Parts: sequence; C-alpha cells; structure tokens
Amino acid sequence: MFNYYRKTIMDLCEALNLIKNRPVTNMQLVYPLQVKLLKKIIQIEEKKNSKKLVLIELKKSFNVKQRLEKQIAMRNKNKLKKIIYMIDFYGHLIWVLKEIGDALVHIYLPSADIKTLANKEASGTIFDKAGYKLEKKLWTFAVKSGALAFVNDATNCLRHGDITLLKENKPILTMEIKSSKNKNARTSRQYENLQSAISYLNKDNVIDGCENYRRMLSNCEYKDNINLLNEVIHEAKLKYCCITRPVEEGLYYVENYGGIKNFDAQTQIMSHTKDEANLIISHVNLFKFNNFGYYPFTLSIEDSAALVDFYAGELSILVVINISYIKKRLSLSEIEIEFINGSIRVWTEEYEFYILPRYLEKIFIEFMSLENFINEILWISSNYSTVIKEGNMAVI
Repeated sequence: MFNYYRKTIMDLCEALNLIKNRPVTNMQLVYPLQVKLLKKIIQIEEKKNSKKLVLIELKKSFNVKQRLEKQIAMRNKNKLKKIIYMIDFYGHLIWVLKEIGDALVHIYLPSADIKTLANKEASGTIFDKAGYKLEKKLWTFAVKSGALAFVNDATNCLRHGDITLLKENKPILTMEIKSSKNKNARTSRQYENLQSAISYLNKDNVIDGCENYRRMLSNCEYKDNINLLNEVIHEAKLKYCCITRPVEEGLYYVENYGGIKNFDAQTQIMSHTKDEANLIISHVNLFKFNNFGYYPFTLSIEDSAALVDFYAGELSILVVINISYIKKRLSLSEIEIEFINGSIRVWTEEYEFYILPRYLEKIFIEFMSLENFINEILWISSNYSTVIKEGNMAVI
C-alpha cells in the first residue's frame, strides 16, 4: 500500500531536502511544506475515519440474533480483515507524513529539547478538531509576521500545545489554542504540562517530579554513522541483496533489499564476529512507527525511494553491537558495565550509575556512533564528582 503513495511521499521528501540542505536560505519553504503536509494528513484522517464507520456497521452484523448464512458470514469476516488492515495502514501513513514534519523540527531545534516536547500522549485528529480554523489562522499570522512557526499536529514530536514558535533554535512560545473560554480539569492539566515542559527547557529540571534529576551538557562531540548507513543502503539497493558492513569496531550495519528471501543476516554477522553470545541485535524496522522524539528516519535515510521501501518493508535494517568490545574499552579505565533487563549499570570500586535505555537506543534509531556511547560513559566517570552528586543527576 505504501507504493500507492510513493510519489506523494517522495515529492514531500524532495521539498524537505531543499530545506535540509540550506536551512537558513530556504526557511521560507517551511510554511508551504507544512501546508501540504496538513492537507494530506487531513485527507488520510478522513479516509481512516470513514473506514472506522464502516467497521462499526460491519461489527453490528455479527451481533444480530439471526444467524447469517455461512457464505455471507465468511464474506463479512474477510471484509472485516481488509477494513482493519486499511485502518492500520492509514494510521501508519499519517505517522510517516508527520515524520516529515518531525524532520522540519529537527532541522531547526536541538534534539535534546525535542525529546522533552515529545513527552506526552499523542493528540487527536485534525479534521474534526474544533479549534483548528483558529489555530491555522494564528499560525499563518505568525508566519507572515516573520516567525518560524510549526503546527504541532503536523508532527509526532511536538505534543505540548498547538503551535510552537522558534527563535535562535529555541522554542520561545508554545501556544495552546482554545476555541472556547470554558475551563475544565483537562484544560488545566494541559496548561500545567505545558508550563512544566517550558520550565524544563529553560532550567533543565526534569519533568516527572524527580527534583534531584536534571540534564547537563556533555563536552563529548556527537558523532553518527548516517553517511555510512546511506552508503550501505545504496549498495544493498544496487545489488538487491543483503549487505553487512562493519562501520566501527564493535558495530555492524546489516541492510537487506528484497524481503526475507535475501535476509541471511545471522550468517553474515557471524562471518565478522564469533562472539555470538555477546551481541545485541536490533531490527530498526520495529521502530519505524514509534520513534517519536528521536532523530527521524526522514532525515537519516537520504534516498527518498529507499525511505519508502523502508516503510513498506522492502528494505530492512539491523544494527548489531558487540558488548565484548564495550566491556574491553571500559575495562582499560577500570570501569565495569552490564546490560540487564533493558537497564545499563556502570560501576567502579568507588561508585555506580545507570544509563537510560533510550541513550543506547540512539545507536539503533539515530545511528549514533558506538564511540560516542563509550566516550560519554568515560566522560561521566572521569567527572563523577561534579556530574553525579546530590541533586545533580546527568541525563545522557
């Protein structure tokens, strides 16, 4: 089904790339691209809603007391499966369209701030949103006044408020638009969540009530392997096969074109390392519809045709980490590490601390360098007395 919308997605990605390549010069292209995104998102939302209405009526036919003929019942069950499939597909398509909106946000806003703004449940649909006309009017006015503004509903990652205005790569204002002056518990809660998020961005104090938990700036240079990722994608696409590439010591990318018949990933990985027991293998495709807050695939995968193949399942990506290499590197500084039940414990004879699992996930989802991960641990360890102490927990 994604192939049906291939041209639409590719055209939107080409417009996105113009902005990505020259973000300052082409800033004026942000508004028209968002307009196109919103129009297409609303169209798909309406299609999804119409299928939901059909689904409700079809389910009623199974609830009637009179027994249906076997042939009619089978036909209705097959129809039911198709409708459920289409509802799921439209949901995924909306996610992809909004991930193009996420890419716009990531071009102009630091990733550390975006993760905070994504820390909330997803909003509802746009097509039946009561305050959308007012929201769109205020957004247009802000843009015409010279502001760089985003409609949050055109993204997966901006979940606080309705419109976000940026200045010098910082959200200077996040607006919650209401078509009514009435207040209730829900609107009060939205306002409190919004104020909490803004406070976190300005003061670095964590949101969820942990007063001794705040983010700090690391002095480690951020590195990723996105260029290498795209080189391997190009090679796999050209040869229509499975390619395994060691991108760093202890880190491998496995990229496969052509579905499961070409996917001999395990064999290829083991040809590069015999340390099977100490491998973490992550199937990146599992994150393609739930990676909110992370660097979006719409920016990582530069070939727009390959991007559609990725969402359609034609392109599969695995990221493989050799834990033995991490342990070896850290042991040189007398540091121990263990990966237990999604948690990462680091310790020496003098102290211990835990790393958030989402930071490890950056290696899988954002294609962050493994060296970056190791260097952060070394930096925290060497600066333990100032980084981790009472009332001063580092978020990495």
